[in-house]
Amino acid sequence: MIEMNHTTPCPHCRADIDIGAYPTVGELIVCGLCNREFELLWLFPFELGATYAQVQTGIESKAQHLPN
Repeated sequence: MIEMNHTTPCPHCRADIDIGAYPTVGELIVCGLCNREFELLWLFPFELGATYAQVQTGIESKAQHLPN
């Protein structure tokens, strides 16, 4: 059986982020290009968002402000 790693675009820089073969909701994902950390909020289609720590400290992801 062939395992396929999934990718999704970084909400900040739009680089492809490898999220592995078996991603789980709540998993923390780091972009290899911009080094920003995101939380995996939804599977299929994948949705990344601000981490709990970013929300608690008032640091908001720029992902909400980028066009689709």
